[in-house]
Amino acid sequence: MGSMGFNTGDVDPQQPLEALPSGWYQCSITSAELAMAQSADAGEMVVLQFEIDADVHPELAGRPDKSWFCKDHKKQQTRDIARRQLSSIAHAIDNPEIDDTNDFLGGALMVRLKPSSREGFNDCSGFSAIGEQAPIGAGPTKKATRAPARAAAAADDDDDGEEPAPTQRRRNGKPAWK
Repeated sequence: MGSMGFNTGDVDPQQPLEALPSGWYQCSITSAELAMAQSADAGEMVVLQFEIDADVHPELAGRPDKSWFCKDHKKQQTRDIARRQLSSIAHAIDNPEIDDTNDFLGGALMVRLKPSSREGFNDCSGFSAIGEQAPIGAGPTKKATRAPARAAAAADDDDDGEEPAPTQRRRNGKPAWK
């Protein structure tokens, strides 16, 4: 038997959380780990916890959501979905060459949440970079677009024989190499 160290009678019980409405929420990744699934078919999973950004969604400050990605699942389709989702997350946080779960930590991104079949829970159904989706409650905004480098080079009509300088890819206000 172990002592808990506090009296539960002195603490208000937690109220059940309601599922959030479907939509895009700005989040950061607060926890990332590898775990073995209970089912032998699911294999090793990447488990990410997202926390809703209090600056963008003050009424949901600190609300967590967790998602499991069965990257080594026995079924090819399940494995492919998990790996594509992890790739989407890595690109959204501008770190496409992630090789350790710690590389996810602190990453800020947009997460599309939808109510789950489990009462009071949400499922993560999409991931994108901040600025590419309008967060729920923000109203309609124009989706960010990126002009391909080839189109920019074709628009350069001067025929001085010099190669145009490559455009620097930026995401979240930072150069791609940071």
